[in-house]
Amino acid sequence: MTRRRWIAPFLCLLLPAMLAVAAPAQAANEPRATSAPSYVGVPSLSASISRNYRAVGMVTVDFGLDVPDAALRGRVQGMMPRLRDAWRTALADYAANRYEFMAVPDADQIARMLQQATDRTLGVAGARITLTSIMVQPSR
Repeated sequence: MTRRRWIAPFLCLLLPAMLAVAAPAQAANEPRATSAPSYVGVPSLSASISRNYRAVGMVTVDFGLDVPDAALRGRVQGMMPRLRDAWRTALADYAANRYEFMAVPDADQIARMLQQATDRTLGVAGARITLTSIMVQPSR
């Protein structure tokens, strides 16, 4: 019986310590291309390339955001689901309408479309797209 009295307070003290240790590990999983504090990593985005109502390939883009303003950076992180949706829509538009299959992807146009989607979603300028890589993979 005495053991049970000590277990509950011990667990109450141990739980916050465990959560504090787990929080930095979560942040370490975020994709980062630089150690700059203004950089916000974004997971890879993909869109299928279709021609004649058939998927013929996949375009994948890796990028991040450079957000020097700390207040805007917090807003970017809070609006990440809406931003990902806008970026996927822009990338799908590029893959479906603007990309010539088996040609070199136009990095400037992709960056411009992603930047427009970012500015439109945030409502203000200040977050700059930084492309890391663009890959095109044909279907088998």
